[in-house]
Amino acid sequence: MLHHSALNHNLTELQYGEVAGAISSAGLTKSDFDWQAVESYATEVGPGSPPFTVPCLVHRPTGYSFLFDLKDGRHFAVYRPGREGPTARDFSGSWELQFGYLRQWLDLVKANHEAPNFWRALDEQDRDLLALPASEQPDDTPFTPEERALVAEQLEGLREQIAAQFDVQGVRLDKLDETIEELNRATGRVGKRDWPHIVRSHLIGLVIDQVIPQGAFYAGLAYLSATIGHLLGVHGMRELPGPGFSGD
Repeated sequence: MLHHSALNHNLTELQYGEVAGAISSAGLTKSDFDWQAVESYATEVGPGSPPFTVPCLVHRPTGYSFLFDLKDGRHFAVYRPGREGPTARDFSGSWELQFGYLRQWLDLVKANHEAPNFWRALDEQDRDLLALPASEQPDDTPFTPEERALVAEQLEGLREQIAAQFDVQGVRLDKLDETIEELNRATGRVGKRDWPHIVRSHLIGLVIDQVIPQGAFYAGLAYLSATIGHLLGVHGMRELPGPGFSGD
């Protein structure tokens, strides 16, 4: 924790405690964070005056930071990553709103911190669950209307089983539905060779966006391999890490 003498603006002992609790609640490790005194973004000082300093929480593994700033004497949040870009700046006005932005930021830190670990966990065998070796790749022939109907049926089954087994609800379920619909549309514009790449890309995106857990990614590919793998020339199942479900 920073000494009060090191800052022009500081948090109270209670507020520091609330920040520590939010870090734990987000599933992050408190020892991965450092407190620093940095120059304010929002409070200007006159020429020749020393900078106005405020506390900044830094997540060392990623380098992401949250600035507990002030603007006109009221709370102002500056943080990386932002909700929709590299940096966000929000005039919160109150500690309650600033603390709310902090909790959103911690969720973003966790998602971005875990995403590379997920990529490393996907070795080539896992990534190519729905694919064949290059020498055995089929021509990129289009799906027939009958095949598109079968794919649509199995994608609906995939949606239902992921939602039930992994408790996907609310906004997360809406995002899953959007993905299923996009995969359905894709069968009308790409062929059998390229479609599995689109499937993997979209499912990985759902994991990174915390819509589904990693287990649902593996289970989803296993389900599609079992139910429509024959359309893509995939025969048999590979042993998969993590939980799965049958294609029944």
